[in-house]
This record gives sequence, C-alpha cells and structure tokens, in this order.
Amino acid sequence: GRLIIVTDNLIYARLVSRTMVRIMEDGRLKGISTREVGDLRKLETFGSGVHLFEGKPSISIGHYTPNGNFSGGTSYFDRLWRTGAGKHADMKK
Repeated sequence: GRLIIVTDNLIYARLVSRTMVRIMEDGRLKGISTREVGDLRKLETFGSGVHLFEGKPSISIGHYTPNGNFSGGTSYFDRLWRTGAGKHADMKK
C-alpha cells in the first residue's frame, strides 16, 4: 500500500519526509515513482524514494470524492481548509 500524508505545513512535511527515509533504511519499505503523481509539482526528494509534492489532493494519490467531483473535497481536512483554518501555515505569497 501507500502512505500519503496531506498537510499545509511545509516544515512538518519535511520532518515527516526525513523520518520516512530513516524508516526505509532497513529495506522493508520503498518509495513510489514520480510518474504516479504527475498532476502534482515535485518540490523535493529525500533519500531514494520519498518525494514531497505540492498541489491539490487528486485521484492520482487516491483522494476520493463522491461522483468524481474533485474540485472541493469532502474530508474533514477539506472542510477545515475551506473555513480558513489553513491560513496560519505556509502559504505562497
């Protein structure tokens, strides 16, 4: 399976990415190729298989929305973001 972590905090994303590299050192886990998430922009690569992407969650990472409508999202995180809760985190200026 995959582990997909969605966050609006770049510092946290980098911490999780570095932690995953350490966990993967024993060889039991492996990263994914970047072609599997082509609709997102790759920001950084950690180690040999942990990739940090930027963009909206989409079908390419298994983000589910009813009826195939991917514009708004239906998760708790999506609803929280729409109410403005993400304004405290890293945002492009």
